[in-house]
Amino acid sequence: MTVRKVLRGLLVAIPVIIASPVLVLAIQGGMFLPVGMFIAIYSPWTPFVWFPQTKWLVTHTLWMSRDLRVVLMDAGWILIAAGFLVFIGSYVYFYAIRNRVGLVTSGPYSVVRHPQYLGIFMGLTGFTLLGARPIAVIAWVTAVCTYMALMIYEEGENDRRFGEAYRGYRERVPFIIPFFPRALTRPWARVFAMPRPAQYAAIATLYVALVAAAITLMRDRAFPT
Repeated sequence: MTVRKVLRGLLVAIPVIIASPVLVLAIQGGMFLPVGMFIAIYSPWTPFVWFPQTKWLVTHTLWMSRDLRVVLMDAGWILIAAGFLVFIGSYVYFYAIRNRVGLVTSGPYSVVRHPQYLGIFMGLTGFTLLGARPIAVIAWVTAVCTYMALMIYEEGENDRRFGEAYRGYRERVPFIIPFFPRALTRPWARVFAMPRPAQYAAIATLYVALVAAAITLMRDRAFPT
């Protein structure tokens, strides 16, 4: 097994592990969970429970009105279903034709360059809306930024493998947000034009900024449950 394959395997596994609090919130619902089970569910994040400054991220729920809660739950289930369909459809399409065409640029891959990850992001967002816990938001940000690092890695590999064909495809098709005005994506285009280490640094900077913003916004809107 090459170093590249090991690296890619780790990048795929890490978001799944860190997103586990998000994924289990759908089955938790409003049920009371024993402390031991609660800690097990949030096992990747249990160190937060050890410190009073961060314990609230795991043990608190975001406050909102009942009507807003209903709307978010409905939106969450819609996103989960839509994300599942996008992911499965893109996955099946990709593996059905990739050996025949090489670089896949048709079907869902003509809409965005990473439709499978788009489906994952939609599903994770849906689970986060169902859970409405601060730690679910932090897990969502962590998973998304980690997957973005993985996408940067894959873009570099595709550039190396397919050369000019992939660069032309990258110019035509959005990264992951479909039907988005091109003018608003130009700053990101400049980021993707940088060397790969600089792109990773940009993602790390974005991650820190998003986590800091999320904690600041949630701190006074969470209550113990």
